[in-house]
Amino acid sequence: MGQFVRFMRFCNRRWVKWPTVIVFLTAITVAHFVMADKYGDSPNAPTWEFTITLHAAMLVAAAIIIVFYKKRIKRKLMEYGKD
Repeated sequence: MGQFVRFMRFCNRRWVKWPTVIVFLTAITVAHFVMADKYGDSPNAPTWEFTITLHAAMLVAAAIIIVFYKKRIKRKLMEYGKD
């Protein structure tokens, strides 16, 4: 439990929280505009395809965040724990 609390304190730092939020929102926005451009206001726009694209964008954002965590944040977290 102590590691989780330490991790959450670390993640509340500005330089950790905002890149994660920006990547997530960018992926969602791009997926939305791609689907809106493809189908517009067409009544036959398949909602399942929009849902799949949206979830794919979320998975890509999660993958980017995981790679970022492994390369940058994990090293900083270990340094933060030594203080």
